[in-house]
Amino acid sequence: VGSRERLQATYEELLELVPGDLFSLERLEDLARTGNDPVLAERVYLQLAEVTDEPPLRAHYLTLLATAMEAQQNFRAIDIYRRAIEEDQEQLAAVRGLARLAEGLGDAGALADASRLEAEQTSDPTIAAKLYVRSASLRIGTDLDGGLSDLRHALGLHPEVESAANQLATALTEANRLDELIADLSGAARACKSNSRAAELWLQVATIQADLGRHASGITSLQRGLSARADHVPSLLKVAELHRHEGQWRSAVNALDRVLAASKERELFCNTQLELATLWDQHLDSFDKAKECVAAVLERHQLHHGALWRQTDYDMREGRRDAAAQVIQRLIADARDPAERANALVKLAEIEVDRGRERASEEALKEAS
Repeated sequence: VGSRERLQATYEELLELVPGDLFSLERLEDLARTGNDPVLAERVYLQLAEVTDEPPLRAHYLTLLATAMEAQQNFRAIDIYRRAIEEDQEQLAAVRGLARLAEGLGDAGALADASRLEAEQTSDPTIAAKLYVRSASLRIGTDLDGGLSDLRHALGLHPEVESAANQLATALTEANRLDELIADLSGAARACKSNSRAAELWLQVATIQADLGRHASGITSLQRGLSARADHVPSLLKVAELHRHEGQWRSAVNALDRVLAASKERELFCNTQLELATLWDQHLDSFDKAKECVAAVLERHQLHHGALWRQTDYDMREGRRDAAAQVIQRLIADARDPAERANALVKLAEIEVDRGRERASEEALKEAS
């Protein structure tokens, strides 16, 4: 038994006599570890890696060598981590070391490689999907198909990961590969365990199909999403829009009625009721139902400008000029800017002409100018 320095010298002398002697190398490894000596550790792990014939064990020693180099801020360690991975791609410590150094050095390619390798070894699909997304974000600018492959792997593992679907949508839209995007997002939607996420993905698919003029296909996709979550308001609004494009007025009304049942938010309620009023009045020949929709808005929001304008028109159509004048006066009083007030005054002038009040009409026009 001797001092640490004497023991180290003894084992190094033995190695000069018998190069690659495992006993001496393992004793020196113990001394490096217990003495927190990264310089000695580097020499020992390099020799251990050189004398072993087993790739996994060689990868293990190379990883330890790279870790010791990294501790010394020797950034050539990144190449040793790569060598370790070449020996054994399942050497997770080497993969993470490569990622750590690549991130610190700003080496996007190495970080992408490390992220992808770690994803392949990770048993947790959520973590693996996020690693694939990180790899894709780093490489998609220079390797589109490689990045797309990573994103598809991510969606295959965990279709609920929004970042994967969003990056895929951006990349394929920019590349004008929309049919591929529809197929990828549809596959993810079918695989989703979350009903809400499935509805969101089907809505994304339908929006793309609608932009391509494929309204019937968009409606089918939305119906799939609504089968997963019947009260998904954005999907109900979109399916109502597509039914309107196709002239399917009753179906559009049914979708908007479902919106009213699914949400009580005031602005959405008012906008939906006014859209229903338009459908009933202009396409389904039911003026009475249109008036009921507008009345429902004004019951909920007495100064809703869209509903007040609509009520003014309805009153004039029914010959209720005095009532129309009263409504337009409310719009004048509650105008949010000069232009809005001027428009209301012009409308009042028109009403006053119909009421036979020429002078009042002239005064309204003068005030509007």
